[in-house]
Amino acid sequence: MKVFRVSLKILLLITCIIIFANLQTGCKDPDEYAPYQDSLISPPAAPQLLNPPDDTGWVYIEVLGPVIVDFEWKPIQDAEYYELHLYADTTFTNPVTYKVSYNAVTIAFLPRRVYWRVRASSSRWTWFTDWSEIRYFTVWWPVE
Repeated sequence: MKVFRVSLKILLLITCIIIFANLQTGCKDPDEYAPYQDSLISPPAAPQLLNPPDDTGWVYIEVLGPVIVDFEWKPIQDAEYYELHLYADTTFTNPVTYKVSYNAVTIAFLPRRVYWRVRASSSRWTWFTDWSEIRYFTVWWPVE
C-alpha cells in the first residue's frame, strides 16, 4: 500500500509539472504581446493635415518669446499614436520626431523654415499609415 501511495504522489507531481509547463506562454510582459501577423489589417489612408495651413508665416518678436504653433490633423480610427516629423527641408534625413497620443500638439519655434508631416500607428495594423502630405511654415525675424 505504501508503494502505491508513493507512486500516486509521483504521478500527481509529474502531472502538475506537465500542466504548469504547458501554461507558460513565454510572454514575460503583457505589453510585448503582438497579434499573429495574419490577424493584422492594412492601415487606413494617411492623416489629413488641418493646421497650420501650407506656406503659413509668423513674425518672431523677441520680447514675446518663441512663436507657438498648433499642429492638428484629422484623427484616424484605432490609431494608438501619431508620429510628427519636423525638418529644415523636404528630405527628412534626421527629423525631429514627436510621438503623440492625440491628433494635435503645440510646439514653440524660433525663426526658421519648418517642413512637417504626420503618420499614424496601431498594433492592429501591419504597419504605419503612409506619411501625410508635406507642409511648411516660416517664422521670420522682424523687418527693421
